[in-house]
Formats: sequence, structure tokens, C-alpha cells
Amino acid sequence: MSAEARLAGIQRGDIEVPLYGLLGLRVVDFSSGAVKLSLTPSTSHANPYGKVGGGVIATSLDTAAAWVGDLQCSDGAFCTTIEIKVNFLRPLADTDGEVEIVATLIHRGSRIMVSEAKMARSDGKLIAVAVATLAVCKHSQGSNTLQL
Repeated sequence: MSAEARLAGIQRGDIEVPLYGLLGLRVVDFSSGAVKLSLTPSTSHANPYGKVGGGVIATSLDTAAAWVGDLQCSDGAFCTTIEIKVNFLRPLADTDGEVEIVATLIHRGSRIMVSEAKMARSDGKLIAVAVATLAVCKHSQGSNTLQL
């Protein structure tokens, strides 16, 4: 199944991704050059001070960054993150409302891709930005191993 078909299925609700349900991540839009997700912070994401944990933010950015790479892969291939750098620019409160995560591709190679993802509040203020290095992988036929 292609990345486009997978994302469309997730967006329609035909494909369930338990992690996305746990975090409340939603697929908003996608094209070959960008992926847009959304997240509504809640108390289940928050630390004792009412701020969303950095792991929730980093996971959301990583998810979008990997999907934009997947959209560039040939059928049977996908991207997995081998490095991610996240800059947290301001806190995200559990009462801030829906945020948008937008990822774009910076570099497309046959074995390595680099993407950027940004999380912003509805007022446009950035919460965090990430740059991810992605390895292009393929499933080995007849086994559960991956080929880089």
C-alpha cells in the first residue's frame, strides 16, 4: 500500500493507528511535498504544571517528518527516523487549543532524506521545530527484516 493510500485511510478513519489515538493526532492534509497533522492538547498530555510534555511534541513532529519522507518513497519502501533535532521555542499549555504540525522535505536522496516539521498554535506562534534525518528502508521479501 502506498503512503498516499495509507494516509488517506488514516484520515478517513479506515486505518487505525493506536499511537495516533493515544496522542490525538489527526491527518489534516497531505501532498507529495507536505504533510499537515493536528493535535489538541489535553490534560492527558500535560505535566503537573499544565504544560504539554516534550515527548508528545517531539513524537508529533517526528510523525509528520517521517510521513513527508514516505510520500517520496517508491512502493514497498518507507522512511524511518535515524536522527531528530527538536528546538522547543515556547511552552504549549493543555488549554491552548488545536495546534498544527506541518512537515516539508528538505533533501530527497535514494537512501537518506531530510525533512523539517513545525508545530504552531492557531495564532501562528511556533511551539517547536524539528529537523529529521530519515533512512529509506524496504521490507525484505519473505522475512521480517529491513533493508537499508
